[in-house]
Amino acid sequence: MNLVFVPTRERAKQEEKVKIKKVCYNSSMKAIRIFLLVLIIIGVGLLATQKIWIPKLVNKILLSEGVLLTDNSKAEKMSAGINPTVKTAPTLKSISKEEYTPYAYLVMQPITKLKHEECNQFSQLSGYWLEKNCEEKYILAKYPNAARPDEICLEITLKNGSKKKLCDIQIDGPEGMGYAFSDYIPNIGYMFDIQLWEGGYKLLINDQTGEEMRLFGTPIVSPSGGKFLSVSVDLEAGYRPTGFQIWQREGNSWVLKIEKEDRFGVIDPVWVNDNSFYFIKRSVNFDSRGEFGYSNEYAEYSW
Repeated sequence: MNLVFVPTRERAKQEEKVKIKKVCYNSSMKAIRIFLLVLIIIGVGLLATQKIWIPKLVNKILLSEGVLLTDNSKAEKMSAGINPTVKTAPTLKSISKEEYTPYAYLVMQPITKLKHEECNQFSQLSGYWLEKNCEEKYILAKYPNAARPDEICLEITLKNGSKKKLCDIQIDGPEGMGYAFSDYIPNIGYMFDIQLWEGGYKLLINDQTGEEMRLFGTPIVSPSGGKFLSVSVDLEAGYRPTGFQIWQREGNSWVLKIEKEDRFGVIDPVWVNDNSFYFIKRSVNFDSRGEFGYSNEYAEYSW
């Protein structure tokens, strides 16, 4: 028998290598186990909350494909394999100036036309919100069903006789909010300008139910009176959305049917019929020096 003698130092080195390999193996297995455990926890969490995130995910996918679901219940049906009735995204096409011109007289002007001397000072000082508050008292004088009982709150009376109160949140920070009454639109509701820490939006309150609707802009009623269009344009600052909404009457309520944001502005929209409107499509263009300007063309949205 031939015996192989390994020097003590060599044996020690081999044993050290074996130990290092074992430590690396154990560390790798530990990391894999932790990773698998995290995946299991995430999987259980997703399974437990599937009713919350699946409808939203389905809705987002459909929107990216040009289809709009108008409520989460439809998204739930889609996720469950049921084919719901969906609203196809509106179709955009170019039109000529000659097609638009006959409808130009329908471009909506503010229902309440106000420009009072004492309010002009705020306009000249770029005091938008101060100007709104200044004009509010003249608008309130026209509508007895809207009032400001104190400096903080506004109160409106609905058609059923009940009252609804809206009060400013006077906090100098992101949570702050201010209300200014801006108009009453017959058979639709009361309009308010909402001032936030940065930017703001339009609020419509249904004059029958008291329901609150966050709008892009002042409603433009369709020829039948059963729908209204709401638009907003903020191509520069981006504090407000740039796009449009279509709301439809269902019973005593108004339901949001279409909401679309674009990279161009919807300017001077006019209804053609209950399923389409013409508008001026305003885009931002940059020259070689990086300075921007606007270009306009005529277009139509239909659905």
